[in-house]
Amino acid sequence: MAYNRNIVANYFGAASIAIVQIAFVPVYLRYLGIEAYGLVGVYVSLQALLTVLDAGVSLTLTREFARYKAGSVDAGSIRNLLRTVEIFFLAGGLGAGAIGWFSAPFISTYWLRSESLSISTVECAVRVMGFLAVTRWWAGVYRSATAGLQDMVWLNATGVAFAALRAAGVIAVLEWIAPDIKAFFIFQALVSLAELWLVRRRVWQPLRLTGLGRFRPAELLPLWRFTAHLSVILVIVVIIMQADKIVLSKMLTLGDYGHYALASAVAGSIGLLMQPIASVAYPRFVELNARGERPDVVAAYHRYTQMVTITLAPCAAVLALFSHHILLLWVRDTAIVAISAPVLSLLAPGMMFFALLSIPNYLQLASGNARVLVVVYGVSLTLYIPSLLLGIASFGMLGAGCAVLGAGATIVAFGVFFMPGSSLSRRENWSWIVSDVLIPTLSSFIAATSVYLLTPLGDPAHPWVSFITVCLALSVAAVSALLSCSVGRQILRRLATA
Repeated sequence: MAYNRNIVANYFGAASIAIVQIAFVPVYLRYLGIEAYGLVGVYVSLQALLTVLDAGVSLTLTREFARYKAGSVDAGSIRNLLRTVEIFFLAGGLGAGAIGWFSAPFISTYWLRSESLSISTVECAVRVMGFLAVTRWWAGVYRSATAGLQDMVWLNATGVAFAALRAAGVIAVLEWIAPDIKAFFIFQALVSLAELWLVRRRVWQPLRLTGLGRFRPAELLPLWRFTAHLSVILVIVVIIMQADKIVLSKMLTLGDYGHYALASAVAGSIGLLMQPIASVAYPRFVELNARGERPDVVAAYHRYTQMVTITLAPCAAVLALFSHHILLLWVRDTAIVAISAPVLSLLAPGMMFFALLSIPNYLQLASGNARVLVVVYGVSLTLYIPSLLLGIASFGMLGAGCAVLGAGATIVAFGVFFMPGSSLSRRENWSWIVSDVLIPTLSSFIAATSVYLLTPLGDPAHPWVSFITVCLALSVAAVSALLSCSVGRQILRRLATA
């Protein structure tokens, strides 16, 4: 079945990209140092903040291309829509790039607190990372269109190829050209330009066979209400997800911020594990809604949620409980591990909670009604920001981690009853939170905790003991999650009979 093939392709792509990104971080630390790596964390936040300019257009584009695939949108309209969107993105990218270029002196002097890097080095890095962020943001237009067409095999193959090129190629640059942060970002920008050209060509090539698109802003008018709601949601979500990093980048030195960025990078891998399912679920929801197949929508909602939970919960449990083991195996630096591990223990389950919301979010968006999400995330933001500021003021990085964990748990516990409210009954919402989320998650954490209590702490002198311990905990937690829900049991039966 095409949807199963797409999910497998997405898992392969996301896992490969996550492995590549995580595996090379210790090498980056060796060449650049923890302070320069703090700039990499700043870039990640900058790239996320740039999605505010998206104004919900990328998700709208995915939805419209999915409708085009289902036969609800004609080829001429989809060509004009794509041309209009890419011109808007070009204008927005040029504006954002100019702002980044001219604000770099202020950011490097008055916002970021560098101890060993010169201000000129930080300023140059900020300018290049601005160009890099704009390039990758623009490429997201064409990746969104490709996701709507459900061409996941190609999308993941190119994603893995470019991730490997960025990771391995930059090591060659740092080794043989210049071991500094400026060379790091310049190489990343060149690779992103190549990726932009390739994904744009992939989307446009079949559409041009029947004509050329035209710049027609009127194509967006029928979608303005949906897109406007998406824009507000994106702004709120970006603030929620990046507020901790923005505040800490101002309050901490780049070296200290590098420790938080390291923990955040590992915790962020949980979101990568969610994307393979969510990127298939959203266009599938759109297609089923367009065809009016209501029972299939409900069944897909529960199935995709359970798949996300049994994927995320074991990983989050192991990252939270065995953060010291994992970071020690990864970076081999006890000083870095001592600071970053407690933060990772808080951020990992927090990121899991936010990722679990992806399926309810996409179900609501697929129905074309995003107003409920605006209310839910707006209320969450008003509660989260004061708790974040109070936590950071009182406990620094650990306070930020507690605020992220609390916000994620709260919005899952209460927000889900309102998110899919126009699509599902209250009984189905209870089934979602209990059967699809709570039971598999508790099963994973209980299983991982049992391993944690019976095994020794991480020891740098015996890395293989830590490795075996982490693998054992992940295996036990994964099997426990699979056994605790219907989709997981189906997977185990298929594996047993294969």
